[in-house]
Amino acid sequence: MKTRRRFPLLIIAFLTFVSVQEGYCGKAVEIDLSKPDQSEVLEEVSKFTGLTKDVVELVNEEHAELFKGLDNTVFAAKVVSLVTEAKDTEALTAIGEKLLEIRTDQLVAQAFPVAVGTFLTVAKVCKTSLELVRDYYWVPKNEEAIYQAYKEFRTEDRKWTKRVVKEEKGRDIDEDKAEDTSVEGMNQAFDYAPFGKAYRPVREKMFDKMLEAKADTMTTSEGIKIKRKMDKDQMGPVVIADYEKKIDDFWISRMEMRYKKERMKERKAELIKEIWDKKAQQIEAIKVAAGQLAGPQRFFIKLPQELPQGWWKVEQKEDKDNGVPFEVLTPRPISEWRQHLYCSRDQGSKLRRDSNGTPIYDPLYDDKTKQWRHLSLCNVSVTIQGYITKEGKLFGMPPPETLDAMVKTSGFRYLTEMEQAVMRGNIADGYIRLQFFKNGYSVDVDLDWNKEGNSKGTEEMAIHFAKCIASHMESKVKKGK
Repeated sequence: MKTRRRFPLLIIAFLTFVSVQEGYCGKAVEIDLSKPDQSEVLEEVSKFTGLTKDVVELVNEEHAELFKGLDNTVFAAKVVSLVTEAKDTEALTAIGEKLLEIRTDQLVAQAFPVAVGTFLTVAKVCKTSLELVRDYYWVPKNEEAIYQAYKEFRTEDRKWTKRVVKEEKGRDIDEDKAEDTSVEGMNQAFDYAPFGKAYRPVREKMFDKMLEAKADTMTTSEGIKIKRKMDKDQMGPVVIADYEKKIDDFWISRMEMRYKKERMKERKAELIKEIWDKKAQQIEAIKVAAGQLAGPQRFFIKLPQELPQGWWKVEQKEDKDNGVPFEVLTPRPISEWRQHLYCSRDQGSKLRRDSNGTPIYDPLYDDKTKQWRHLSLCNVSVTIQGYITKEGKLFGMPPPETLDAMVKTSGFRYLTEMEQAVMRGNIADGYIRLQFFKNGYSVDVDLDWNKEGNSKGTEEMAIHFAKCIASHMESKVKKGK
């Protein structure tokens, strides 16, 4: 075992002149250690990830499984804050006692950082010793001086250990790893810290209160009942040592709890990160889901439920042709996303797949022409572009000017069914293009088809798709970001 470093005489001299003044007895403290509700969990996830609260709420609505167990994570962070912000040792003791009950839940215990586990080890010792002296303990006004002596030894010992490891093993270790967290370490700190006259009167007063509590009741010859207190001089050394150990154990654990609290406070940000890091994969999944829900990806047509009545989606091999939104890489300082799908009004064609998994639809017999024909298709393409750059600047002309130019020079016409929207094309042309602006985005809905086929697009169909997209953009999630 390493040789412990002694304190400088300056501390001894200081404590020699600290007088014991009247103190107070410990009082019960009420501590709220209730588990967080779902709203609080979402709020804390929002703070930690930097996502807005409404985005987190939306992710939770659509991917509740990603938040499983995060109530314990938030609770663990709450515990760190409660411990580090405890106003006094009485509050710290109350927190420790409640946490010892809660720690029986293994899922909760697993969420705690190592430092909380160490704190609870001390809290358990404190709880045991407090039960033995609860009716007798007394806190002097010079407790701060006693604690500072204890703290200085613990701090110097930690730094000394780090230096020894550097000198003997030639490597650096973190001060937290150099700290002796054992009961032996606490006892040695208590033994070596020079309390001098500061602590002895405290122990004597508590010792006297313990003897008073164990005083025998006797009746005098006059019939008067009096209490006869045992004299310390009449006690054997083993009994005295047992009494003093109970008192010392209480003070050791009391000071160590405060010391642990202050160490945790110094490392609070690190401990909070340690807690959340245990759920790093879930947090990353939430961020990914938020990215998919909060931006253009979630504005597109939802399939198959938003296809007009009588229409169905025709399966394709590639996702990009199967209605799955995808981002288009562009050198321009704005985002661009697209959705591409094929739909049909034909009925009765069976889907098969070839050896490569490519979808194949059986030909249909046309009663009018008395011939077999392929499935008729309507090609639907949606393009959504931001027109505000990341720097917050407008890219291109303002929407009203853009629409006005499209009407004047490109054959578009304004739509009365939607604001800031124009359209061109018709059934006879075999295509329809509708464009509108909303919440920082430009949206193009393009339909084209074989003019001889059975699946011709219509203006109503284009407007239907545009209104579906516009409704998705009305979500509580912030747009254009």
